[in-house]
This record gives sequence, C-alpha cells and structure tokens, in this order.
Amino acid sequence: MVGPVDKGVEARPVDRRQPDDSDPVLRRRIEDVSQLINVLRFCVDKDVELIFG
Repeated sequence: MVGPVDKGVEARPVDRRQPDDSDPVLRRRIEDVSQLINVLRFCVDKDVELIFG
C-alpha cells in the first residue's frame, strides 16, 4: 500500500469514528476509500495527470 505523501499536508484518518465491526460493508468501504486517498496523494506527488469524467 502507498503511504501518505509528505507535502506539508497532515495525513488524516478517513474513519474518525470507529465503525461498528458488525457492519462489514461499511468497514470495507472505509478501507477502500482510505486506499484511494493514498493512491491519489501518491499520484499528485509524482505529478501524474489525473483525468476524471
């Protein structure tokens, strides 16, 4: 997994409140979003062109 990018931006946890472990769908969604944020930070750090649409 890609670590946080150091550009003076503090890495913030996506899940500020701990989700209930009895909800595996919510836990998985939070993990997926956390990974996406790390990948986007990595791409921005490497000046990768990001195209959405």
